[in-house]
Amino acid sequence: MGNNPKAKVLWICLGALSLLLRYLVSGHSDWVERYYSRGLFVHIRSLLDLLFAWLPFPLLLPLSALLLFWLLRRLWRFGRRSMPWPQRLLRASFSLLSFLGATLFWFLFLWGFNYGRIPIETQLALQPHALDSAQIRQALFTETDLLLRARPTIPGADSTALNRKQLPPDLEAHIRPLVEAQLREMGYPAASRLRARRLLPRGILLRISTAGFYLPFTGECNLDAGLHPIQIPFVMAHEFAHGYGITDEGACNFIAYLACCRAPDGFIRYSGHYGYWRYLRSAFYRLAPDAFEAYLADLDPVLRTDARAVRKNSEAYPDLFPKFRNLTYDTYLKAQGVREGLRSYNRVVLLVDAWRKTRESETTLDTH
Repeated sequence: MGNNPKAKVLWICLGALSLLLRYLVSGHSDWVERYYSRGLFVHIRSLLDLLFAWLPFPLLLPLSALLLFWLLRRLWRFGRRSMPWPQRLLRASFSLLSFLGATLFWFLFLWGFNYGRIPIETQLALQPHALDSAQIRQALFTETDLLLRARPTIPGADSTALNRKQLPPDLEAHIRPLVEAQLREMGYPAASRLRARRLLPRGILLRISTAGFYLPFTGECNLDAGLHPIQIPFVMAHEFAHGYGITDEGACNFIAYLACCRAPDGFIRYSGHYGYWRYLRSAFYRLAPDAFEAYLADLDPVLRTDARAVRKNSEAYPDLFPKFRNLTYDTYLKAQGVREGLRSYNRVVLLVDAWRKTRESETTLDTH
């Protein structure tokens, strides 16, 4: 932020004004959708692609290094100042407020205003409703069958767990067009050179219970390089959905599921079904634990093998601060207007159910 007091005041004011604007438009999702999400943000997306998509490395690395250098430099200068401690603390607080103001402004300007856009269920005229254990059970059995049908279409697949050998090369080139096609089919603008970067060291995100994230400041999707191969296509599609301006976690899971399931490649289709299958398993376990145990006992051995491999891979990167991470991210989501917080990820079950019912209804009308 430098030492210019006027510049610091400017960033503080810009941060406060952007936060005020976010509050003022919170009840006008149609404005956000028209003027930001389908207007300004589309141009921001193109500009970020033009500036950074050609780079062969994730921008998060140099950005983190610069941020660390700036922080250490500020601390060093703070310690060298020959002035009373109250004055030092006042100046440090002023600099911190300036930094937070700049961060907040750029976050909202580059992506964050999308949190106020029209919900995906409204966009698609879906009517999601809570499901009981019998409905979840039926959905789980349906998805299990789809998984078992998808797996034999994967070249080289046998009774052992799937691995990186079966992953299609240049996965980005497969996933991005699938997500774009799905979004356009839903009526969203989607045309970009959006990149998905794999972060090292392995487990850097998994150890905080995160598989990937979209970074608005660079316009890049970031995935943990330690992810099990079965998870990679689904997670990549989820992050691509974020990159195209979809903020709701459940909606991104929903888009990732539909995008992967339309893939000609068997491994990508399997990953999509597997990602959704895990949410169904969790929902069924919460609603009917005894019935869930019976389901597991009869589960096809090949699916059990894949699930065991994914779990073993996750256990190799134990969570460092699970409660702190959950509290922090839950608070962040709720602050952005996501009332369900972390539970919003599970909305994919309700969205898929509503989507299938709508499709069934349309098919019935077409036959009459």
